[in-house]
Amino acid sequence: MSYAESSVSRVPALDPRDGSGPVPASATPAPPQTDAMANDWRLLQKTPAIFHSIDPEGRLVMVSDRWLEFLGYRREEVIGRRSSDFLTEESRRKAVEEILPAFMATGRSDNIAYEFVTKDGGIRNVLLSATAETDAEGRILCSLAVLTDVTDQVRAEQALAKSKARLRTILQDQSELICRYQPDTTLTFVNEAFCRHFGKPEELLLGTAFADLFPEGGRDALLSHISRLYPGQPVTYEQQSLTLDGQLAWHEWTDRAIAGPDDGIIEYQSVARDITRSRRQQLALRRLLEITASQHQTLAEKVDEVILLGLDHFGLENGVVSEIRGATYVVRHAVSPIEAISPGVTLALADTYCAHTLEQGRPVAFDHVGSSALGQTDCYRQLRLETYIAAPIMVGGELFGTLNFSARQLTARSFGSEDLETIALLAQWLGLQILNGQKQAELERSNSDLEQFASVASHDLQEPLRTIGSFCELLDQRYADKLDDDAEEFIGFIVDGARRMQGLIDDLLSYARAGTKGRDFEMVDSDAILDQALQNLKAALDRNEAVVERGPLPKVCADEVQVLQLLQNLIGNAVKFRAEDPLRITVTAEDQGGAWRFAVTDNGIGIEPRFAKRVFLVFQRLHTREAIEGSGIGLSICKKIVERHGGRIWVEPAPERGSRFLFTLPKLG
Repeated sequence: MSYAESSVSRVPALDPRDGSGPVPASATPAPPQTDAMANDWRLLQKTPAIFHSIDPEGRLVMVSDRWLEFLGYRREEVIGRRSSDFLTEESRRKAVEEILPAFMATGRSDNIAYEFVTKDGGIRNVLLSATAETDAEGRILCSLAVLTDVTDQVRAEQALAKSKARLRTILQDQSELICRYQPDTTLTFVNEAFCRHFGKPEELLLGTAFADLFPEGGRDALLSHISRLYPGQPVTYEQQSLTLDGQLAWHEWTDRAIAGPDDGIIEYQSVARDITRSRRQQLALRRLLEITASQHQTLAEKVDEVILLGLDHFGLENGVVSEIRGATYVVRHAVSPIEAISPGVTLALADTYCAHTLEQGRPVAFDHVGSSALGQTDCYRQLRLETYIAAPIMVGGELFGTLNFSARQLTARSFGSEDLETIALLAQWLGLQILNGQKQAELERSNSDLEQFASVASHDLQEPLRTIGSFCELLDQRYADKLDDDAEEFIGFIVDGARRMQGLIDDLLSYARAGTKGRDFEMVDSDAILDQALQNLKAALDRNEAVVERGPLPKVCADEVQVLQLLQNLIGNAVKFRAEDPLRITVTAEDQGGAWRFAVTDNGIGIEPRFAKRVFLVFQRLHTREAIEGSGIGLSICKKIVERHGGRIWVEPAPERGSRFLFTLPKLG
């Protein structure tokens, strides 16, 4: 209420008129009675204070110049009017119903909020304090009210309130879990996502301890954690938790301390982003890489492993790899408790969910099959599979079949983009593995044919060579005394040629078998293999007075016999192509992360860089047969062995003189 109203002695004297017009002349208040009082009024009117005085009838008898300026009136427009004329309707009601009774009883009121209306219709907010002057009998003679302008403050508070309301609405709509809490973890704000996650409504969470929502030991951990938070230094971390339905979830929490005006911490805020899907996707990818790297599983076993991976990732009960043969759907691999979903089962493609998958040509997912178009299929009527996610499997650009997972129960969670990405990745992996399997089968058939050809060719070619050799020996034995020197020389040429041809055939057979015939890979000690190679070459090394230096060699996943042949060929080459200087050979190995790099270095005659690739080709020789013996196939065999192990081999000049042969063996173990 205004002080004009609060100074009225009796409620009826307020006159319930709306005060829209001027007060009658007979009701105009009298001016001050003495010169001293008039001087006092004039002085008060000139002060910067906003004040007014009202008579017992609630009419303005005096207003300060600042009051007039504040509301935009001239003095003659307000003197004699009721102070309530300048209040909003709500403030007028408040003055009569709430403030006036207390003022009548006490003769004063302090800092009462009112809304005044300016001449141009604007609203000004004030805090009004009033005091009443009474006669000997306690009747109010007049009252004086002082107004404090708080318009800017109120507007700022209203703007802040609106801003907070908008912010609250924004925070409530976020998918992240958001809460604020005091230093003792008492919750002061929670959004809807937070309430859903913890399974409690806002009214039951506010005022409780945030730390109590964590499992045993969580309270102490949270208190310890927030004690290390400082304003402007948010901390982000990941945490596992169980959802209300018992599912494992991951959240990325970002916690921050909020400082007050004096820079002291008044509150903490925690925001949690659900990263369950991305973490599951990471775990699935990691498991897929482990399956891919396995050296001891067949393709069929790996496919079953991938199906189990998908079942665990999606939380479903049936996993199938199908093959599409025209209009027929064939179950190739399956993990399912349902008998109708087992390897070998054939169905009409049109009766399956996968017909829709193939029509779309991309991964699809249904949280509730019964409420979709798939609910009209024979498959749904027979099996009642309510949840379904699938992707096409492409092999070499051609459709092979589908990878699909399903369950008779509705899924506890809806499928998202991460799930579609994951099944697409698994289907792509299957397509590549099936393609590799097909190529491997073709390669094995080709290698088998090559080996058979080499074996037959070796036998068929060596038989006439043995015949030639045998008859040459008979000629030498029976007609030695009848042959002249030229004949003896010719026979020698024939025998030598047959012997070299037989050696070439043996080397060719070894080359053909290097990439196909071999033992299974296992962890072997290359240090021990080098010992055996040096023992086998001992005579040649001793004869050439060779010095062999070596570093520590690792254990590798390899074919022991072929690694022995590899090292023996390279060291033997160093002996064969030695220089005039004392022969020195060094064998070392270096860890390169994903592979071991071996080096066999000599100080021999070396190889020109332009011939660095040619030396690994079959039957390629850089020296005449008269200068250095050999068929020119040894390094080709080394290349075959290294490539069978998934590595590579090359040669480069040694640091000082000679050659440095390097090869890698991947860490497949």
